[in-house]
Parts: sequence; structure tokens; C-alpha cells
Amino acid sequence: MVPDAHAKIREDIDIVHRLGRYQENMRRSRTTIIRFTNRSTRDLLWKKAKTCEYLTKNKLRFAVDLTSADKTLRDKLWPIIEAAKKEGKKAHFAGVRVIIDGKEVRPSLPPN
Repeated sequence: MVPDAHAKIREDIDIVHRLGRYQENMRRSRTTIIRFTNRSTRDLLWKKAKTCEYLTKNKLRFAVDLTSADKTLRDKLWPIIEAAKKEGKKAHFAGVRVIIDGKEVRPSLPPN
């Protein structure tokens, strides 16, 4: 994936572990957590993964490991993203921030 940075990547990975127990009849692979010691190496690997033929062919992807509070917040914000996409706008999450047409949107959320 990044041949010239292979040694650097190996140096900058702190720990790798899988979640859940191994099951023989499992249809999909277990989630793997990778913790990096260097953000720039993580960003390089993340960028290269988006166009990696191997990952695409094997239906593997990189994703952010969010806290349960962040996941809850994203669930609350999802309708905003969905509505923007229906209007033909480009909308996505950047962490827990909502980005619509390249600009951050700060919606007011109802109290829990």
C-alpha cells in the first residue's frame, strides 16, 4: 500500500488487537483496532486506504473508533445529514461535526 513508508508504519503502530471472540462460522471479519503513535502516519495510511485495491476487493475499510457518547450524538445528528443529501447537497460527518457543502453546521439539539 505504501512501500516506501513500510518501516515507518511499523515503527508508528503502538498496538493492534481484535474485538470479540473468534467464531468459525462468522460471515465477516472481526473489527481490528490499530493505535498509532504518530498522527501523520495514521493519516497517510488512512488516505492510501481509500484507494487501495486489496481493501476494496476484500470489502475491508478503515473507520474511526468513536466513544459511545459520540456515537449517540452522531445518531441524533444523522437526520440533518440525511435531509441535506436529499436536497442534493454534499453532507458528511467529520468526527462528530456535521459538514454540509464544505461548511460546518452547528445545529441546536433538544435536551436529553
